[in-house]
Amino acid sequence: MKSLASLLIIGLMFTSSFAQNPVNSGNARDGLKVTRENLKGTPFIIESWVTGYGISSNGNKTNTMMLNYDIYGDQLVYKDDSGQVMSMVDTDLSGFVITTLDGVQIFAKTQQFEFKNGNTPDMAYVNVYDGAARNILVEHFKELDDPNLSGWSSSKNNTLNAEYKAKMNVYVVNPEGTYEKIKLKNKSLLSIYNDHPKLKNFLKNNKINTLNDLDQAFKYINANLAKK
Repeated sequence: MKSLASLLIIGLMFTSSFAQNPVNSGNARDGLKVTRENLKGTPFIIESWVTGYGISSNGNKTNTMMLNYDIYGDQLVYKDDSGQVMSMVDTDLSGFVITTLDGVQIFAKTQQFEFKNGNTPDMAYVNVYDGAARNILVEHFKELDDPNLSGWSSSKNNTLNAEYKAKMNVYVVNPEGTYEKIKLKNKSLLSIYNDHPKLKNFLKNNKINTLNDLDQAFKYINANLAKK
């Protein structure tokens, strides 16, 4: 996914008072407890630690710190002044912002009533693709693909290695104003906006067949369709 639009958050800096738990150390996993050897990849959303800050429900933000999101374990983690990896567990934390090579990325908590039929994402925080407009949400997650998994045995004692594989779900705001999950195919998107023939023409004219170019398709939605 390409860079996300930045979100202007107005609030006073405050000394972080969120709840925190130490995360058990686990060799190359940099702070996460690992029970199996030779796992490929990491459970993090990105491969390196980046600067960022948490956002409270009233819009205030924490001090800037080194952050990462363990999307396999669904926990936001940070490094304290001593370099120890800690988990943010504050119930007042409504989201967080990180800066990567692709730019500013915004993650926010959502509520069940915002989604069609109450089908909320499984993750605590979802990526707000389009910044302040909040018309598109991306649920990033990782699954542990273990080729040796059979019953209660795993790759710990086998030759093939398990691997973290990144996946995502995409939600767009439908004409009724609730989030609806789509497949990354034109047919899925058009089923939501079935009374907008211009969208069909746009996708066809720009040769967007499977929505692989998310930026192009979603920028059109923000400008012309979604009303949140």
